[in-house]
Amino acid sequence: MTPIALFDFDGTLTRHDTFISFSKFALGKFKFIRGMALTFPWLIMWRLGIISNSSAKEILFSRLFKGMSLLQFRELGEKFAPLIERDLRYSTVEILNKHKASGHRLYIVSASLSDWIKPWAKHKGIDGVIATEVETDSDGCLTGRFHTPNCHGKEKVARIIAEIPDAVPENMYAYGDSNGDDAMLDFAAHSKKISTDSIRKRIVRIFATLFHTSSRKAEIMRFAIVGIIAVIIQYSVFLLLVSHYGMPTVTSTVISYTVSLICNFILSNLFTFHTKPNIRKAILFTASHILNFSLQLILVSVFSMLTGPELALLPVLAICGSVNYIFVRMALTHR
Repeated sequence: MTPIALFDFDGTLTRHDTFISFSKFALGKFKFIRGMALTFPWLIMWRLGIISNSSAKEILFSRLFKGMSLLQFRELGEKFAPLIERDLRYSTVEILNKHKASGHRLYIVSASLSDWIKPWAKHKGIDGVIATEVETDSDGCLTGRFHTPNCHGKEKVARIIAEIPDAVPENMYAYGDSNGDDAMLDFAAHSKKISTDSIRKRIVRIFATLFHTSSRKAEIMRFAIVGIIAVIIQYSVFLLLVSHYGMPTVTSTVISYTVSLICNFILSNLFTFHTKPNIRKAILFTASHILNFSLQLILVSVFSMLTGPELALLPVLAICGSVNYIFVRMALTHR
């Protein structure tokens, strides 16, 4: 029986996540960043373990591609496939080529979408692609959902068994780089975990420390990050309402600020202060922002006389940023 070699794609055969690269290619950086900003709260909830990897990915996919025709989506995948060459992890590609030279059957098993992996795999002479598939409506447009479960974790093993009927663990080699590949690596008799770049590992450790450390310094850093995210969300929603839906600027400002405030409240609880949101905290949180905004109005008037109108907001933001941290901390933690 011919041996079978299974390869994860993102991070194993490539150095980066091709879903991100494809999205930038297909939509442009501006639309991609806007979509990321609008789904950032769900991505944070995924990192915190509140929602699953599959749910977060589907929400992001829907935000970016819902309504696009399948034909256009696949054409973009065909055009993107050659660009994958510049992101390959050549040490793993060399392993793949050795299996190919030995006459082994080759499969890519990936949580990414098949629409850009299949064209690349066909060009490389790979026997099959097992990946996440998109769902379409009766008009042939993407619904924003997946037709198959996200091909991640144990789902990889289930799909391998379903799509390779003669798959026998003793006759299989498997390669992957992340926890999402562990089930596949355990299933195959011969497996290897691909080491990722040391820089990436350091970044992951930094963010893991930032997420879980309870020190005041880490808390202030998380508070600043949430503030930046809130601004990005507000501006992204504002642009969407003004440019796409043609809403008046005042109405768009009110709606975008409200959306931003809700996201800020959720992230401040779950990420910044590690507390559970409730109605009481929501009221206190809103009140703290009203107090902070009122303080800004007063201080702007004062500093306008001291520094002139052009520079007045800078010291106000410095003062009110610190004050807002104290207000929000008291509202959410009662400390």
